Amino acid sequence: TMQGRWTILILCIGTCSMNRIYDFVSGPESEEMNYLTLSKETEVEQGTRPSRFTICSSVYLKKFQADSSHMSILLDSGIPWVSLYIYPTTGDPYVWFLVRGIWLNFGTTAKIIRHEWAHTCLAVDTESGEVSFVVNQDVMVEKKRYKEFVLRTGEFSDFRSALILGKEIQHASGEKQFLGLVSLVNIFSRMKSVSEMARMTVDPCSSAGDYVAWSNMVFTQSGTVEEIEEAALCKALNLYNLPMLENVEFKDSLDICERMDSSYLPSIQPGVFTTQAMNDFLNESSGLQLVKERCYEASYWIPYVDHEEEDKWVNYYTNQPMKMDWKTGQPNGGRGQNCAIVTSTHSEKNVFDIECTGIKYCFICQNDHWPTFLLRGLCKESYIDKEYHLVYENGILYFSGAYDTDIRYDFENYTWLATVAGRTTTARSKAPYSSFLLGTMVWTFDRDSNACSQEPNYQKVLSMSSCDDDQYSCFDGSCVPMENRCDGRSHCTDKSDEKECELIDLDESYSKDMIPPGIESDIVSVNVSMDILSVLSIDEVKNLFYTKFQLMVEWMDPRLRFFNLKQDLELNIVSPEQMEMIWVPQMIYFNTDDNLETKVDKKAIMQVYPNTEFRFAQADHSSSKNINIFDGGENIISLSRTYNVDFICDYNMMFFPFDSQVCFAEIITKGNVDRFIKLVPDQLNFVGPQELSQYFIRKYKQCTQVISGKQGLRIEVMLGRRLTGNALTIFLPTILLNVIGHATNYFKPFFFEAVISVNLTVMLVLATMFISVSANLPNTSYVKMVDIWMLFNLIIPFIEVLLHTYIDLLRDGEGEEREVNQHGKSRKVEPADAQMVAVGGMGKDLVARDERTQQKALKAFYNKKSTNKKKLKMIETISHRVNPAIAFMFVFLFWGIGIALYKFPTELRVVNPQCK
Repeated sequence: TMQGRWTILILCIGTCSMNRIYDFVSGPESEEMNYLTLSKETEVEQGTRPSRFTICSSVYLKKFQADSSHMSILLDSGIPWVSLYIYPTTGDPYVWFLVRGIWLNFGTTAKIIRHEWAHTCLAVDTESGEVSFVVNQDVMVEKKRYKEFVLRTGEFSDFRSALILGKEIQHASGEKQFLGLVSLVNIFSRMKSVSEMARMTVDPCSSAGDYVAWSNMVFTQSGTVEEIEEAALCKALNLYNLPMLENVEFKDSLDICERMDSSYLPSIQPGVFTTQAMNDFLNESSGLQLVKERCYEASYWIPYVDHEEEDKWVNYYTNQPMKMDWKTGQPNGGRGQNCAIVTSTHSEKNVFDIECTGIKYCFICQNDHWPTFLLRGLCKESYIDKEYHLVYENGILYFSGAYDTDIRYDFENYTWLATVAGRTTTARSKAPYSSFLLGTMVWTFDRDSNACSQEPNYQKVLSMSSCDDDQYSCFDGSCVPMENRCDGRSHCTDKSDEKECELIDLDESYSKDMIPPGIESDIVSVNVSMDILSVLSIDEVKNLFYTKFQLMVEWMDPRLRFFNLKQDLELNIVSPEQMEMIWVPQMIYFNTDDNLETKVDKKAIMQVYPNTEFRFAQADHSSSKNINIFDGGENIISLSRTYNVDFICDYNMMFFPFDSQVCFAEIITKGNVDRFIKLVPDQLNFVGPQELSQYFIRKYKQCTQVISGKQGLRIEVMLGRRLTGNALTIFLPTILLNVIGHATNYFKPFFFEAVISVNLTVMLVLATMFISVSANLPNTSYVKMVDIWMLFNLIIPFIEVLLHTYIDLLRDGEGEEREVNQHGKSRKVEPADAQMVAVGGMGKDLVARDERTQQKALKAFYNKKSTNKKKLKMIETISHRVNPAIAFMFVFLFWGIGIALYKFPTELRVVNPQCK
């Protein structure tokens, strides 16, 4: 195995044991350059350098270096011709070629990963400058021409003494040491096609150069270059295994491996990874003695359990059954031993069942890719690296930085110590070794960049984890999806994903008293929406419209940033404390008694609506936690609150009960800020019942309007009166009463007193109704339609009384005494124009106490021929025909006009809404 890297378990197909690997090492104490030059002693297959050739190489990067090349080719004059660079970025590495001092960018590739082999092939036509380039099957350039690759006659005659491995040579910055491994440099005497080069980068061991083969190359060494052998260049199944020589319980071993970039306990795979192969790997990578010293009973966990069904052993991850190489007599633990271990001191039959808790063993973490760890929270200008690989060396774990930093555990001082090559900068953490430095820790820095701190020492909270950008790093280093961050449910075992969940980030210069700038202008737009929940009461006498509604205002504040918004809006609620810290538009309900103001209190709810594309930026690595950051200029703040408000409403009762009313709410901004704030009507919804006790909701609208010299909003609700109740309580009774009064016209003529009594009673009842209806309506200076109706209905019985009195007068005798009944006693009346006429001596019978006698006398009296027959006929015609006709015409016209006003209130100017 190699030092300074994960150990890779390989299943080789071919033989690569003779492949040399050169390790170019450099330390802070050494200033010498370590490199190799192809010697003149190297045998070549052809004497003349081909004008078209392909050169392939394998490179293993330990550290990314800004301007370091693993391979360069010199011209005969000693001037660099071609140098291959792998240039680091925050994303995938760039591939550059420096040709004749000119930088040529071949693009980025995800195929080059630190601490893994990258196999490259470059095909060049030195006559035309045509070039093709492939890295690990990734075709980056195909048959593209560069004039810099064209060679003139006599410029380059031989690769010997021209091929340099392990250092970079430039005109400007001089030489720089390459840190990493190089192997399998082969030169072919023709330009290979990109498909051929792609196959060779998959299986680099299968092809030897026909012009110069790697096995035939002889190098002149400068400085210290180590030569090692490694089978990792074969075409193989790579499984990255990391021995964890710490004793933990089974559940903890699963959790720790999971934190290692979703690693896992290795499973037994017949023919690939048997328990014997696992033991061999563990003993070779750590040394059998070290395993015996540090691992309890020299054993380690494997991922097999029989929790669900006794003696049915399944893979913990896949739940698939597995037959295992049990030690004789195993399993024997019954229901108490549901986990399994492998003992490394036994070559065969080495699996035991064991308790899952209360006992601790070592373990191995396996992965199918090279895990990367990120140290978040560093100052941007810090000399400490941000990206690391976890490396195993001589039984000890340490973190190898991408550039210049290594982090190792100091067993004497019980701290993790970060050192930077070529600098005196250090950083320490008191986290225990058993934590493997994963999670959130306090670090103490010494002699770091002055841009980070002017003090020689400073402290900072950092987080080491393998979490991706779309994951949140828990305090213990485990990872959960970012959408689970601050969602009200704990997903981290330490519940840290529900801590520090402030939704709004305020800049130090932020002032809640300052109006935010607009998005497209200096005026901030405030969208106003209203949901009318119910009309609580309508008081026409006091001119009040009492309603319950929810007011929602929306705006954007580009001075703010929002953290970790969710698409579920219920999870984007701002805390009351933060509501008090930000600017909120203040408004006034203008048509209220006391000019009520909008409020931000415990009843108010503030939410943040993410943009429709759910676009956000991620916090840079100077933040110890991954944060999704939403720009305040793209995401909407919404403030809603429910109000119960009495609005002043001017009711126009002229057309009652066929009237319609328009009640409204007028909203303006508080203070003299209308130059900087624009109220914009958004949505208006009537979500409450629209059928009220006296009215129904015809329609509702909102619009902008100048109110008291300010641009404001007007929300109008048009009410239509319900006719049914008024028809039953006013119109039907009055009609019936007048029908009764009119029916007295058909009484016998001698029932004069009864006729008069009935009509006077009708008038009394109608007058009482008139007073009652008027009392329930506001006092107005104008006559209402209901007044006209009631007055007309009062006139009808009044006319009836007059007509019947006149008829009775016409039927009286001339110059005779008439006895009337006055309180049961007979009394003689001698009228001036008409006297009672005795009929056959029956004058006294007209006022007789006996009803039958009186009726006979009355009948005889009214059957007497009258001298006013024509007048009586005319009056009877008026009473029987003219009066009903007039009444019918009035009712028809009244209701016709009323229905027209009722159906078309806006067109007939019954109401005049301002919002069209």
